[in-house]
Amino acid sequence: MGDWFANLFGGAPEAAPESDPPVAAPASAASEPVAAPEPVAAAAPEPTPQEAALLNVTAEQIEGFQPPDVVTTLHAAIETMPDINTQLIEICCKRLRVLCREPENCKKCDEAGTAAAVVAAMAAVPSLASVQLQALAALVNLCSGEANEHRKNAVDSNAMKAIVAAMDVLPKNAEVQEMACIALQNCCYGEDPHAITRRQAAGDEGAIEAVVAAMKEFVNSTPMQEVGAATLRLIVHRVPELRTKALAAGAKDEWVKPISQGGGIISFRKFGFSTTRRKKPAE
Repeated sequence: MGDWFANLFGGAPEAAPESDPPVAAPASAASEPVAAPEPVAAAAPEPTPQEAALLNVTAEQIEGFQPPDVVTTLHAAIETMPDINTQLIEICCKRLRVLCREPENCKKCDEAGTAAAVVAAMAAVPSLASVQLQALAALVNLCSGEANEHRKNAVDSNAMKAIVAAMDVLPKNAEVQEMACIALQNCCYGEDPHAITRRQAAGDEGAIEAVVAAMKEFVNSTPMQEVGAATLRLIVHRVPELRTKALAAGAKDEWVKPISQGGGIISFRKFGFSTTRRKKPAE
């Protein structure tokens, strides 16, 4: 696998005096078509003082932020359309990724709405690989602990759709494809009652087709083949109709064979795959 990590933002015309009668157009101009006025774009709303302050923070300051402040800053950065602050978005996603490595902070991130903020960031700049990587890694870490509630909240925030969109928009980027696969794994992982719903959500959003496409795109990459097969096996785990769907999408039978507790695949780890616990590529 590759390296998983490196401006903000006038008036109506005066009315003609009521005493002046309308004036007819000159005869020479009467037959000329009148050009439609150019549409005027609506002015972007001015940021509030709080938003302006947040948008001027430095990377060093954000590194000291707690989860709620990072999430608030990330939303402020996203909402400065059309002059969106992509650097600030990336820095915030990175900070959330780092915070989610530690269980207590991960819980705080979940409570602060990290999943929804990260999903919004991914939608705001869909073709920017650096943002997508940091955002995907944040989802990986957010969903890598024992707390299946984090996974449920991520899926309820449309994480599956965002992950698949990243794969579809950046099909040639191996790091995005690999990180997206692990994000799918962590969202689908678990034996809790909601796990089946999460896997069905992955299937509904096109995750199976996206993973199969990535494996075919990087057919000579051993890491991609390993992570792709592990991801498919988790998506279809205990959902027979999804296994059938995967085979119809071009998956090989060995890519979707049933998971056994002693199977040794990377997805059947105890607590989910964090970005700090990478599987070493096969020699």
